[in-house]
Amino acid sequence: MIVEKLHQTVQKFPEKTAIVFNEHQINYGELNEIINKLSNGFLDSGIAKGNRVALMLPNVPHFIFSYFALQQVGAIVVPVNYMFYENDLNFVLNNSELKAIIYWDGFRKELKEFFLNCSESIIKVVLGKQKPGDSFQLEKLISNSSIGEIEKENEQGDIALLQFTSGMEDVPTGVPLTHENISLNNNAFVDCFKLTEDDVFGAFFPLFLITSQNQILNAVSLGATIVLHSKIDIPAIAKSIDEFQVSVITASPQFYKLLCDWEDESFSGSSLKTNISSYSNLPEELAKEFAERFNSTLFNSYTITEAGGIVASTQASFENLSDSVGRALPIFEMHIHNASGEPLPHDEIGEIAIKSNSMMDGYWRNQELTEKRLKNGWFYTGDFGKRNSDGNIVLVEKKADIILKGGFRIHTNEIEDLLTTHPSIQEAAVISVPSPDHKEDVLACIVLKENESLTGQEVIEFCRSHIPIYKCPQVVKFYEDLPRTRMGKVFKRKLK
Repeated sequence: MIVEKLHQTVQKFPEKTAIVFNEHQINYGELNEIINKLSNGFLDSGIAKGNRVALMLPNVPHFIFSYFALQQVGAIVVPVNYMFYENDLNFVLNNSELKAIIYWDGFRKELKEFFLNCSESIIKVVLGKQKPGDSFQLEKLISNSSIGEIEKENEQGDIALLQFTSGMEDVPTGVPLTHENISLNNNAFVDCFKLTEDDVFGAFFPLFLITSQNQILNAVSLGATIVLHSKIDIPAIAKSIDEFQVSVITASPQFYKLLCDWEDESFSGSSLKTNISSYSNLPEELAKEFAERFNSTLFNSYTITEAGGIVASTQASFENLSDSVGRALPIFEMHIHNASGEPLPHDEIGEIAIKSNSMMDGYWRNQELTEKRLKNGWFYTGDFGKRNSDGNIVLVEKKADIILKGGFRIHTNEIEDLLTTHPSIQEAAVISVPSPDHKEDVLACIVLKENESLTGQEVIEFCRSHIPIYKCPQVVKFYEDLPRTRMGKVFKRKLK
């Protein structure tokens, strides 16, 4: 269980540094005392076992304190993506049926509408000095509460986490994960990459992401050190990588590109060992650039929230890894299925299906989606891919990005890749629009390079000269910028 692993680590390494944050260092003995105090403070404030508690904090040690303290009292942590736009943020907060919310006072503006409409009985715990009169102050709960240990124990099947999906193609959806789900995924990751207490974990991405939470849990279970940063500040991160010998990172390809491009000659990155790329496709050129810059492998991975985190990854011993996310971690079965749910042979494209004890039992308050995705013990990811001759999985496209037109399946990324080869086009996104004739038609959303001009018909003619006519856009729209999520991805749901 999550808290039991912390207690085991405290017994083994009470004096070892657990968290490095700015100029502060907290050892495991001190971390345990803070978590015990906060656990008692939460109980005194009215938070109990089984309550859902939103955690809306930036990357500060108090996120880690609160996460473990809530687990210790048996509450269910609901990490909140504070980068969501207002509608999605309020949907998550209202859909979670919260007993309490723990938030940073810097997020008051984002929470204004929720607080105006939420139940008066919701417990508010604030990090910071701007504290409403009906709330508790997080720092005071830590300083003023009893240090006594909590005797409660969690069962394997108890829900530990209600993690919401990103909401890229649809509204965010809640994924309940048990203590067993999370522990199984974490153990598989540690075993796969042979991590030890000597590793140092870089926690640079937002802790509301499940992969970032897993970084924390893996480090704590091993007794390793966590180097925590509140924002993506490459000069500061590069300095801390060398100073504290960071060896394990999970981040996006864009982050690794920034690290490669950091030109400070004093930055060596020689400690980097387990570098996991997640969140989006890893370009082969970047993997090569990273290996040359740091003499270390950049691993590609495949993350599924519904399975508790990373489910597949490349490894240094693998060959022919171009466009591959590697193979499933040992606790997962991973097949490519056709529309009838039958396994496909190598090199045939189908939907990626996963089976594991780390998989959720079903979505939160969404039986329709549960029945659509969970069938005969398999979870259907909505991603299309194939298994190559070496057994590695290659992602092709998300199911949501496939357009069905007159019986043809059109992969939008193929058209997007073509469009961006045009010398006048800076960026392109392709989506479906309803069609009375074909069910769906192809719409190309175009951003032109500075001082360039094109007509919609010229874009269509360009496509017709390279791909079959049925794949070509029927409609072209021009934008100054494409809408993006606050994580930087093109927001296709907003385009639609």
